[in-house]
Amino acid sequence: MSAPPIPDNDEARLEVLHQLNILDTPAEQAFDQLTRLTADIMGVPIALVSLVDRDRQWFKSSFGFATRETPRDMSFCAHALYEQAVLVIEDAAADGRFSDNPMVTGEPHIRFYAGAPLYSDEGLILGTLCIIDHKPRRLADVRTDQLSLLARQAEQLISLHKQAQMLKQQVRKTEAINARYEATTKGAAAGIVRINGLGLILEVNRFVCEMLGYREDQVLGNNVGMLMPARWGKSHDGYLAAYQQTGDAKVIGLGREVTALHAAGHVIPVHLAVSEVASAAHPEDYEQRQFIGILTNLSELYAARDQAVKASQAKTDFMSSMSHELRTPMNAILGFAQLLQNSREPLPARQRRQVELISQSGRHLLNLINEVLDLTRIESGNLQFSLESVYLSEVINEAIEIISPLADQRGVSLAMPQLESSKVQVQGDRTRIKQVLINLLNNAVKYNRERGSITLSCVIRDEVCRVSICDTGIGIPEGRLNELFQPFNRLGAEHGSIEGTGVGLALTHKLVRLMNGQVGVNSVLGEGSIFWFELPLPGLSQQAV
Repeated sequence: MSAPPIPDNDEARLEVLHQLNILDTPAEQAFDQLTRLTADIMGVPIALVSLVDRDRQWFKSSFGFATRETPRDMSFCAHALYEQAVLVIEDAAADGRFSDNPMVTGEPHIRFYAGAPLYSDEGLILGTLCIIDHKPRRLADVRTDQLSLLARQAEQLISLHKQAQMLKQQVRKTEAINARYEATTKGAAAGIVRINGLGLILEVNRFVCEMLGYREDQVLGNNVGMLMPARWGKSHDGYLAAYQQTGDAKVIGLGREVTALHAAGHVIPVHLAVSEVASAAHPEDYEQRQFIGILTNLSELYAARDQAVKASQAKTDFMSSMSHELRTPMNAILGFAQLLQNSREPLPARQRRQVELISQSGRHLLNLINEVLDLTRIESGNLQFSLESVYLSEVINEAIEIISPLADQRGVSLAMPQLESSKVQVQGDRTRIKQVLINLLNNAVKYNRERGSITLSCVIRDEVCRVSICDTGIGIPEGRLNELFQPFNRLGAEHGSIEGTGVGLALTHKLVRLMNGQVGVNSVLGEGSIFWFELPLPGLSQQAV
């Protein structure tokens, strides 16, 4: 048995065949009537509509043959597919390609075969309309022209099947779209109004009726202007007509805050977004053109916003007042502690330790008060800034002088950039830049390991200067990095022995942002952290550090 050759375009042919979604589909009366008619006209016991798949031939319709599919390597039709022409086998038993074919030596005992190719719309052969007889027949007796005409009818049926499948898919999509639209309009937490180009209301959802105090039957068919205050309702049709004539949009395609008119006569603030529904309507057929408006009730939002503003202002006023009230007695406590420490008559060792503890705790509390006061000033917009060109080396050196004693006390080494001769400048407030540096360096020392190190570096790129402070400390879990700049959040360090307020980083973040900069952190737990901030350059001619 000779296996049928594989045509060069077989993959493209199979792709088209599979896209038809016809393989393994139920029997269809039109195909079955065609194979029966073919058998009658051609005077044979068997007629098949055969589709050649990758490893099989499958029969969409079979007259006089009970099997639905056979292997491709046994297929007569696969030979016709390769020849791309009507294939006629007068006596399969005498043909070397088929003489030992199981369908010749066994059921259905094929002796005669003729198959006409079935072409797709793309011109690729899908299979054949074939006829089979149990006895040999001469070529002269076979009316191949009639078989080809019948094959064209089979092609039409396949094309109709394809169109029916496409139509079913479109129907399913349309039903799904309609279901989603209905679910959206009925269950939406916003008002939805659909109107035509004349301004007449075609549909409203429950939300609109509840928000504006109408029943559905009271608004359907009426002009949408009834849902607007009079001064807007009178102009709406003009805006709508102008848009449809010229494309000049006042609201359509543009979301804006407007007022809607309640049935009781009062107005409600809403956000309105209007879009035209894509359709095949003629541009001048205003009755068929449609528009959908989505209304969001802003009443609760406005009330919540006003309440939040009042609460925020009350908090700011309270924190500012408390900070001022606490600072005066705290300064007095620190002053008296200093007097005791500098007394002409030295205090006993036990009392010296107690006074030092008072002084240390007082300084810690005063630092917290100052930072909280700065935060409240920022939130209230009362923090004074003076943005100017600042020599970065000077500010860094001043911050280092302040932090060095604490670093020496803990045995932490400081590696600083060579900035003494540099002319690098940044745009910012000198005092606040120094405050930022002190906060970051202070944290790098406090949360470092004994005899650890701190490396400060500066890089200029993209018209900004980035200052990075790298430490060899305990590091920060990746999942908690986004909590770092929240006020009073110390990520659990409040339960340890390291002093802190939980305000410094939040204040640093706000100060850098107010100077038009950015601040961030990279950290590896157990290895250390790199805190960095960026400030803009005052000009483009600055040199890299």
